[in-house]
Amino acid sequence: MKQFWASRSAIGSFARTVGCALLWLALTAGCGRECRNTGAQPYDVRRLNALQSELDRLYRDYLTNDISSARRAMTQAVSLIESFKPASVVEETLWLGYARLHLLEAAAGNQDLARLYYEKARYWLMTNMERRGIAAAEIVRKLADFTPERCREAALSWDRVFTEGRGPRFVQNQ
Repeated sequence: MKQFWASRSAIGSFARTVGCALLWLALTAGCGRECRNTGAQPYDVRRLNALQSELDRLYRDYLTNDISSARRAMTQAVSLIESFKPASVVEETLWLGYARLHLLEAAAGNQDLARLYYEKARYWLMTNMERRGIAAAEIVRKLADFTPERCREAALSWDRVFTEGRGPRFVQNQ
């Protein structure tokens, strides 16, 4: 049986995100629970399209530039995702953004930052599993298997889908 984060379907339902699918999910979901619970208006589609375009640009920069530019792009993308509402979209995508930052800092030899981003990826992965109603024992088991190496593999696995198997440029140059 494939590990949770190594399978396409597990990275799956929410990892169709960072890039164009992150906001596609929000657009197709409309306003979601927040509107029903608060009476708020549905999301401004123009704002979402602009945000999607910016995330697409930042993701391209992450995939195609040197490590310094890739770091700047992914840090900006994570900040944009963190500012996004509803919270469920944030929870479903931030683990992958932090996994990518972990991969990048590990490649750069910045072990302290790499560890910090790994822990943030674990946190957001756990938060997402809790929100989806996964049993505590299952979450604990999956997190125990989610090592720094598996974290990097998850980020690379997704990035290779968008780069015809190559992965980000900063990984290719190692």
